[in-house]
Amino acid sequence: MKKTRRQSPLKSNDPMSETPECKYFGTDGVRDVAGRGLLAPAAVDRWGEAIARYIRRAGRSGKIGPLLIGRDTRESGPWISRRIAAVLSAHDLLTLDAGVIPTAAVSFLVRDLGAGLGIVVSASHNPAEYNGLKLIDAGGRKLSPRDERAIEEIWETLPAAPAAACEDSAAAPFSWEERYLSALSRHFKDLSLAGKTVLLDCASGAAHKIAPCVFAHFGARVKTVDPAPDGRNINSGFGALHPEPLLQAHRAERPLVSFAFDGDADRVLLLDAQGTLRDGDDILAFAATARRTLTLEDPLTVVTTVLSNVGLDLFLAPLGVRVLRCDVGDRHVTEAVLRTGALVGGEPSGHVVFPDWGPTGDGIVTALSLLALAQDAKLDFAGALAGFARAPSIARNIKVAQRPPLETLPSVAAALSEGRRDLAEAGRILLRYSGTEPLARVLVEGRDAQRCERIADRIAEAIRQEVGA
Repeated sequence: MKKTRRQSPLKSNDPMSETPECKYFGTDGVRDVAGRGLLAPAAVDRWGEAIARYIRRAGRSGKIGPLLIGRDTRESGPWISRRIAAVLSAHDLLTLDAGVIPTAAVSFLVRDLGAGLGIVVSASHNPAEYNGLKLIDAGGRKLSPRDERAIEEIWETLPAAPAAACEDSAAAPFSWEERYLSALSRHFKDLSLAGKTVLLDCASGAAHKIAPCVFAHFGARVKTVDPAPDGRNINSGFGALHPEPLLQAHRAERPLVSFAFDGDADRVLLLDAQGTLRDGDDILAFAATARRTLTLEDPLTVVTTVLSNVGLDLFLAPLGVRVLRCDVGDRHVTEAVLRTGALVGGEPSGHVVFPDWGPTGDGIVTALSLLALAQDAKLDFAGALAGFARAPSIARNIKVAQRPPLETLPSVAAALSEGRRDLAEAGRILLRYSGTEPLARVLVEGRDAQRCERIADRIAEAIRQEVGA
């Protein structure tokens, strides 16, 4: 298919701070057990109808580009994709079916094709019985919460049980692999893995075909450890959540590096040459170290979330690298990276955004970026991260009867202020309420574990006295 010119893209640019809370969309789309609840067949039809009406409403001022649908390897993916496509086609919307594809590749293709919207049928790292819907705007970013809420509101007004959609294929098949591989080849034009062995664990998911092809393209000898997908084994005992099989194979093969993806390949963990498992914090530390080795540019900034260990800050501070934190969720990471011009942003889970490639985390791109940085800076992962250690982290959970802002409570504010003075610049304190339980959470990190425990206990007791259940 020839590349098309962008036409009235359905971009979402609303500030995160001004968006309403969604009812059904979580931090990464709508999810449920496939065939039930939010993903029962009739509910899927309603999601298709709501998306179609949203698109028509948002794009009424001009021609809408094609809609791209992709999925991971779950056995429920084909029927969900077909039903969504059937409803969209009934609205005279051109729909392209990319088949099995990583979520981040859909993000790339939406931008590359000038598409109006990307729809990914995936539940990411969740077990096979789950599935979900992720929506990607014309800029390649996750749809904003404001737009997600607009779709929810349409969905809520639709009949509870509309006529079942036709499950015949309504989307035109779209071969995307060559376009994606060509873009990676251009972006990493100087990367050479010739003569080097790379082990991959694709979680029997969306990257199971494309990832080996990509690494082989750059000259690597590629070996995979996960079994072929059968629709029911995605994320089952393999992948980023279950790195044990990869570690066993790594010890036997002794490759340059090993990578473990999750089901839709938007996150990745790695094993270095010594067999040490490295997560998102390690990835950020290495990327910043390598870039600092290559440039004296000042300042360098990396973005992470409140879940990252303060050891990352302590490791990077002597290199003149700032660490900025945002709320949990890849969408918040992307917003912060683009707002601050950061080198890279990510989460401990291994979802990492390299903005020179695009606005979403791509596990394959993350892996290639690390290898390219290692090659250019002449660094190895184990050596570069030898001084990186997690700081002691002390957590306390307190049952609460109510949930006022914690820092507005006098005794809590006093304990917090005292704790921050005690830690000075060598630690951090995080206070927040649980999103699912009547709990206040206290996290204190610093160089001295006993000091962190004393601070955490003082703050926890203050919370207990103010709002404890």
